[in-house]
Amino acid sequence: MLIQPLLDKLVHLRLPAFRDGLQEQLGNPKYAELAFEERLALLVDRNAPGAMIAVPSGESSWPTSPNRLRLKTLTFPQSGA
Repeated sequence: MLIQPLLDKLVHLRLPAFRDGLQEQLGNPKYAELAFEERLALLVDRNAPGAMIAVPSGESSWPTSPNRLRLKTLTFPQSGA
């Protein structure tokens, strides 16, 4: 599968955080240890204003156990519209 057309579509759909998260997941083999649903949830959470996302609590243990994740609140700048 060609990834660039997918990344372009995500930008067209105004989902740049989703695109950035996907690129991060593709570039980091540690994400391959997560189930599809967990990876998808992480991508969706990146696009939800004020959402809580799971972030690594320590590189040595990530992502072997969901108990080793901590939550972080996302903040988004106010739009000019």
